[in-house]
Amino acid sequence: MSHLLFYWTKENYQSDKRDGLFNYTLNQNAPNMNAVNIGESVWAFTRRNDNVYVLAAQLGVIQKNNNAPGFKYGKYRVTGDENTSTYFDINAQTDVEPLIRRLVQANASILGRSFQGYSAVRVISDTDHATLKAHVAP
Repeated sequence: MSHLLFYWTKENYQSDKRDGLFNYTLNQNAPNMNAVNIGESVWAFTRRNDNVYVLAAQLGVIQKNNNAPGFKYGKYRVTGDENTSTYFDINAQTDVEPLIRRLVQANASILGRSFQGYSAVRVISDTDHATLKAHVAP
């Protein structure tokens, strides 16, 4: 299985939230978006205004496809099942930076720098997926 870890930039997260675009889709130019299979998860994390990295969403993938050429948010799209996907209240989340650094061996001094360009989407293992699930479990 190939779950994904997706860095949702603070600006894009805030724009989507403000515009009401939390519609169970994530878009990106990173080819790793195609590595996820139907039934697997895409975990999205972002940075709050206080610069703490937190989990923002877990999408249970029901569809993946390519966007039209030149689509502003990227070439690849995954769609999550509304019944198995969750958007988290980022203000209620705890700091996930140490966990993410451990999962993907991120060494940049600022975590977001480890998730630039095609590296914005990382493949994670079933064990990593379970670790993230345990992090958000009530």
